[in-house]
Amino acid sequence: MDDLVCTAGGDKDSPPSFLDETDDDWRRLVELNLYGVVRCIRAAVPRMTAGGAIALVGSVNGLAAWGGAPYSAAKAGLVNLTQQLAAEFGPRGIRVNLVAPGTIRTRVWDDQPGRPDQMSVLYPLGRIGEPADVANALAFLCSPDASWITGVTLPVDGGASAGPRHLFTRLPDRTP
Repeated sequence: MDDLVCTAGGDKDSPPSFLDETDDDWRRLVELNLYGVVRCIRAAVPRMTAGGAIALVGSVNGLAAWGGAPYSAAKAGLVNLTQQLAAEFGPRGIRVNLVAPGTIRTRVWDDQPGRPDQMSVLYPLGRIGEPADVANALAFLCSPDASWITGVTLPVDGGASAGPRHLFTRLPDRTP
């Protein structure tokens, strides 16, 4: 059995508006975040055996309007790519799934001390993610425990995709 975990990706500080994004911005971010993954999969699948798994790392940005348009659009492309490849490679015994992390404490935040922790209010679990949160989800999707799971996008986002209800300390009473 062979597994591929593909974590290719990255973003840049986005301009304030979609209209300010250049073709070069789009080309660079789609190249890295979508085509980079495609190339990894193309290289790995011919060598993979039945029972193997492909686990991709996308982003909650691919599921909702969390970030810049080029990065988010490329990550959204991974959601569909996951479904397409799950259907194509399933008969070969290869599963394909996607993990969609929220904010994770990684080196991209090193030059912004305290910034990721300020974002913790956006997450119902009250914290941002740690690299181990994503690694554990990827390990699960590659494990025999996930042998009947394919074509799935698994948000690993501390509940952010569930919605912002936690931000309201008291909802209005709607009784007549």
